[in-house]
Amino acid sequence: MLKDSTIKSPKLAARSPKLKKSSQLAACSLWLFLLYSCGQPPVIDLDLGEYENKLVVEAYLKPDKKARVLLTESQSYFAPVDFPVIQQATVVLSYADVTDTLNYDPVNFDYVGKKVKLYYDTDYFLRVEDGAGRVVTSVTHFEPTVPIDSLQSFNDGKDEARIITNFTDPAASGNHYRITITSDSSKNWSRSFSDALANGQEVAISSSYKFPNHDQVKVRLYALTRAHYDFLVSVSTARRSAGSPIAEPAPVISNIEGGLGIFTTLNWTLDSLSVEF
Repeated sequence: MLKDSTIKSPKLAARSPKLKKSSQLAACSLWLFLLYSCGQPPVIDLDLGEYENKLVVEAYLKPDKKARVLLTESQSYFAPVDFPVIQQATVVLSYADVTDTLNYDPVNFDYVGKKVKLYYDTDYFLRVEDGAGRVVTSVTHFEPTVPIDSLQSFNDGKDEARIITNFTDPAASGNHYRITITSDSSKNWSRSFSDALANGQEVAISSSYKFPNHDQVKVRLYALTRAHYDFLVSVSTARRSAGSPIAEPAPVISNIEGGLGIFTTLNWTLDSLSVEF
């Protein structure tokens, strides 16, 4: 008896559903490829509105140093890269019995006034009005300095040393600090922090391993206002998040009413150390 040649083998019959499924997937993939390759990507128009340029103030008052105020203007993200210094403005610093109208310095591109007198428990006021009638104001004060108890260097078997700054935090809570270390080797380091975890205690702040043997370092311990501390932390956060597709936008915290930037004081203690290991 002749066998029916149309009967499929058991193995071939078992594979048929998988082959059919693979063919369907291939056809679907081809259809999607043709769809997106032949068509144009969708265009989305966003109405961002008109950007409002704001005055930007950067001013750091230092005891017995001339007051200096840098005045610029913010720009839209899509504007050409520029550094728009505002040269026509009335800048007034006032405190205690002092009222000082600063003059524009075309060499340093900022406004300069008289030497700043150091008063504790006194507010320092800044008022700026530009030629367009925009007005910004701010207020700050000097924080008392905290002495550096000692400096130490440790290399812990490494080729470079770290610097430890020791000081005692005052009993009052809410103190804010910044340590900067500069060196003859041009290897610098800085950190901002508060006394939230060490109020009224002895504090030891260590730098990273950066400083070579026989290096000469200078350490400054700044006493910051809360506004200055918040500004520094927000700037650091904004820099870390800039350009990241997954990071949340991080606005810079400002103490300038009606504008952007920072108006604050710089008051510090200084010590030095020769790195030896």
